[in-house]
Amino acid sequence: TYRSNVGFVSLAMFQQVTVHYRILGPDGSVVADGSRTVPPLSMRQWSFQQLGASATEGAMTVELWLDEDDVAEDPCDFGAPAIQGYVSKVDNGTGDAEFIPAFWTNPNPCE
Repeated sequence: TYRSNVGFVSLAMFQQVTVHYRILGPDGSVVADGSRTVPPLSMRQWSFQQLGASATEGAMTVELWLDEDDVAEDPCDFGAPAIQGYVSKVDNGTGDAEFIPAFWTNPNPCE
C-alpha cells in the first residue's frame, strides 16, 4: 500500500500566498477542493485525506492555482508570487518514496 501527499512550494519572497486546489478522481469528478496558505519562501505538505480526498483506486489529478489577490501585475518581477506543486508517494512497506513534480498547463509567461 501507499500513502500520498500534496505539497506546495511558495517562491514568493515578500508575502504569503493562498493556493487553491482541486482534486479529481480517476473518472475526472471533483473529490475535494479548497485552499491553503503558504508563507513566503517555504513549503507545506498535506495528505490527500487532510485535503478532503478519501483513499481511492487509480490515479488522481491535482489542479493548483494562486489566489487572484496574490497574482502580481508582472509575474516575472523578481520575488513575485509563484508556486511549485508536487505529489510525494511513499510505499508503506519499504518506505521508498517517489517525488512527482507538477507541470504547467498554461504557458510559463516568464520563459
